[in-house]
Amino acid sequence: MDRTDFGLFVRRERKQTSRLTQEEVADLMDTDPTTISRIEHGKRNPSLKFILRLAEAMRVKPHRLFSDEELVPKPEAEKQPIIMESFPDDKTSTEFHEVEAQDNFVPVRIIGTASLGQGRVVSTEETKGYALIYRGAINRKAWTQKRSAEKIVCLWAQGDSMSPTIQNKSLVAIDVEDRAEIQNQKIYAIELPDEGVVLKRLHRTENHLILFADNPNTPGYPKCMMLDDELSPIRGRVVWTWNVLE
Repeated sequence: MDRTDFGLFVRRERKQTSRLTQEEVADLMDTDPTTISRIEHGKRNPSLKFILRLAEAMRVKPHRLFSDEELVPKPEAEKQPIIMESFPDDKTSTEFHEVEAQDNFVPVRIIGTASLGQGRVVSTEETKGYALIYRGAINRKAWTQKRSAEKIVCLWAQGDSMSPTIQNKSLVAIDVEDRAEIQNQKIYAIELPDEGVVLKRLHRTENHLILFADNPNTPGYPKCMMLDDELSPIRGRVVWTWNVLE
């Protein structure tokens, strides 16, 4: 995250969550309001100690100054999802409903193998199975999602272009609703004319998308593509990955 993005998060939390002025925050921290203003406008790099003091003064969790996503406790983050075979009829399966009723799990549909190389990411694809994911590992909005309005879907990753971040045969969760405002340097599912849907790290300029592969040896990347306002190539953002699940 660069200084500008950090400053935007600080400003948002100060105004929307803490409802404090720059002068009030500065007074609580025994510093100058100009310092707070420079941070919010991306003109200063605060130290870690200062960031922790800033979060305390604004009465917010420190990670809220960097991300909208909740931190996942380490014991939860280390748990791998349980993979279930798909059912002939997932609406009436006794086993499915028994699992669905468990408070600790959210059944998320696996729609196929895709994405480090070629493959389609389409929410209407045939169900290949279910990943029982611990609630603490995914956004709350996916806890009660319906098949007719899915928010999170899973895919098996294939290929090594995003290694070591996403490895071959990893299970990847994609937020299919998170595609309106691109967050630079995040990983997205992008549909390319000749390759289908791939997973790549994005940077957006005014009229272009620049796609990056985490593996520096990937041929053809970085890749630049022109944006079409009427036909977005973005299919969703990668929000979680469980590496090398076999």
